[in-house]
Formats: sequence, C-alpha cells, structure tokens
Amino acid sequence: MTVEAKPAPAGGGTARRTLTALVGIPLFLVPLYLGEWVWTILLVIIALLGAWEWIALTRTAGLVPAPAVVFPGTVLIYGSAVFRPDLLAGAVALLAMTALLAQLRPAGRSQAPANAGVTALGPLYLSLFAALDLLRRIPHSGLAWTILVVISIWVADSAAYFGGRTFGRNLLAPVVSPKKTWEGVISGEAGGIAGALVAALVFHLPLGPAAAVGALSATVGLLGDLSKSAIKRAVGVKDSGTILPGHGGVIDRFDTMLFVAPVAYALLVWLLR
Repeated sequence: MTVEAKPAPAGGGTARRTLTALVGIPLFLVPLYLGEWVWTILLVIIALLGAWEWIALTRTAGLVPAPAVVFPGTVLIYGSAVFRPDLLAGAVALLAMTALLAQLRPAGRSQAPANAGVTALGPLYLSLFAALDLLRRIPHSGLAWTILVVISIWVADSAAYFGGRTFGRNLLAPVVSPKKTWEGVISGEAGGIAGALVAALVFHLPLGPAAAVGALSATVGLLGDLSKSAIKRAVGVKDSGTILPGHGGVIDRFDTMLFVAPVAYALLVWLLR
C-alpha cells in the first residue's frame, strides 16, 4: 500500500501509471468475470512473472536461487492450494527437499543455506496468488467478494497515496520505507472500509464482513508493502521489475494483494459459515 509523504512524483510517472492501469485493469477484470480456468491461468502467469522477478532480485543480492525449483515449485504450491488442499503439506515438504537438493550444484554452494531459503521462499510467496483463485470459487458469491476485495485494496492504496501526499507529516517506518506516513495509513484505512462498503451495497453483500475486509485491506496490505520494501532496500533496488511501466514489476503492483487475499479468504470462510 502506498502511503507517500508530500513530495509528488513527476507528471510523466503519473501518466505512465495511468496508461498502465487503463490497459491492465480490463486484462485483470475480464478473466476475473469469466472465472474458472481463465482466471486460474491468468493468476498462474502473474505468479510465474513474479517468480522470475524474485529470481532476479535475489541474484542482485548475490544469492543463487534455483530456477528449476522456483518455477515448478510455484505452480505446485498454487495447484495444491486450489485443487488438492489435502496434498498441500506434502507439496511444501517436496519444495523444501528440492530446494535443499538444489544446493548440490557447484554454483553458490558457499551460501547454500541462504540459497536454499530464497529458492523455497519464492514459490511460497508467489503462490499466495492462489488465494485470489479461492476467493473466486466461494459458492454463489465468489465473483462479488473477489471484486470487493480488489476494490477495497485499490481504494485503500489510492487513498493512502493521495492522503500521504496531501497531509503527510509523520513518518511511519523511515528505515524501511522513508516516504510512508501515518496520515497515509489513516487515509488508506478509511478508503479501504469505504470502498468495501460501497461494493457491498452494489453487490448486496453483508456489510459486517465487508467492513472487516475493507479494514484489513489497509492494515494487512501495509504489512505486505513494508515487507516488500524491506527486501528491496536490502537488495538495493527501487523496483522489483519493469514489466508494468509506472508501477515497476508484478511484485510491486501485487504486494498488497498477496498479503490481503489469503487473510480475506480465511476471514470470509469463517464469517460466512
């Protein structure tokens, strides 16, 4: 979630962000509406693009992840979570074993523990996209709830960005992300709840669960953003990639959603019992 302090970005950056959004939003929403395999395929593609960025990020830090484990591992964990949750524990165990076995390679053997760690963590992190798939599969109202989650995230992100630019005074986490402010956090919280409630009224969803999802969209989303910022700062890069002009990479754009979607799904499964 973006919670910028007052300095505004250059106009060209805003134009690129807007153009990317105008192209990307329909490409995201149409498969979401169609659901089933179309939605699943899109999410797997996005997850694999994120895995590619993860490999590049960790290589920048001097580590040697194993692509032969990262890519299939991402698909394995994602597929197990969505289609065979009874096999998920076994899939995670297999990922851990193959990540360790990959350290038998000559490359990077001196940093074997760290290399094994980033090799296993990448698929676990990027397979969180499976939560968006599971949200869409909620019986009868999956499409509506997924749209609500996405809207609350986007509104919270936008409210935090503009609230931080307009009112930002008190820095939130200057060591990890020096532009984030408490004013942006509060703006994002209000925006997330408001966006979720409006979506709930449009789709005739219960307001209580919707408000809860909206609140966590800002709170949990901020944790996802800060986690990503900490990794990028440690690696020494500004963006995780360049595939989305004005937004950076897949991880930059979906960091909030990767944290919010699993928590939102778990919360809704509990509240809608």
